[in-house]
Amino acid sequence: MDRNLSPEPGLKVIANVGLIKAYGKKRTKGLTRLTRPAEKGSDFIFLEKGLDLVEGDEIALATTTYDMNLNEAFNLTHYDPVTGIATLETPVQVYHWG
Repeated sequence: MDRNLSPEPGLKVIANVGLIKAYGKKRTKGLTRLTRPAEKGSDFIFLEKGLDLVEGDEIALATTTYDMNLNEAFNLTHYDPVTGIATLETPVQVYHWG
């Protein structure tokens, strides 16, 4: 197979002519946004308040630059729904505008 013709690993398609069922905990909100910038080296980020995030949840930060390779994923160690502060297991590697 010609590698130049193969799809990128991140490009996925689900084609279905029947029924698809998704399992897991129903969340109050599927997407959120940063309410302040995520600074490089920080082990916490500011998210919207009132989310149902818990320790161990994974959160992704999409790049806010033109470089598509600067997305990051983190495991949460704590989220305070009153303040919106989420503590990360590992520090932020690049600046994310928020």
